[in-house]
Amino acid sequence: VAEVTRLSALWDGRGRVLETARPSPESDLVALLDPASPPTVAPKPIVIDVGDAVAVAGKNAIVTATLRVDASPHEVLLGRLDNGPDWLLVLQGTSPTVATVVDASGTERPSGTILVEGQGRSQATDRTGAAAEAAVAVTIVESGGESDGESTIWVGLDWGKEQRQYRGSTFHPSDLETFGRPTA
Repeated sequence: VAEVTRLSALWDGRGRVLETARPSPESDLVALLDPASPPTVAPKPIVIDVGDAVAVAGKNAIVTATLRVDASPHEVLLGRLDNGPDWLLVLQGTSPTVATVVDASGTERPSGTILVEGQGRSQATDRTGAAAEAAVAVTIVESGGESDGESTIWVGLDWGKEQRQYRGSTFHPSDLETFGRPTA
């Protein structure tokens, strides 16, 4: 609606110039030709729960387990696709990062850009609905991606007695589709 109003005012101003043979005041012209930038909209958070159907770059799967980590200000979600070995990684934020990762237990933290490093709370949920909460240290490192936009991602989770590492590749968030829980 605002754009239609702006274009109507521009058209009306053109008509006045033709009728009066006088130019429009410069300030009016600048305001019409260079409108204020539209407000930026925060990206909609990606929500995935156990039982949801998802498509990653056209490959369909059902989320069979989730691991959510709240390490403020970051929110990390790992969703197991079908029965594995692939997991969907979602790092929420102003620019969401999404990747498919696989278990890479025993690997060392690589060099690269640290996306997340801190302490948080984890909540694991599976198809039975059972949820377990625990304190966790989380580290996410991204490397590569300068030329083609796809980068390698490494995730390290440490609960003290148990450690897990995952490694995989990022993809553009528009390549992820979520469909919610399928109905019978």
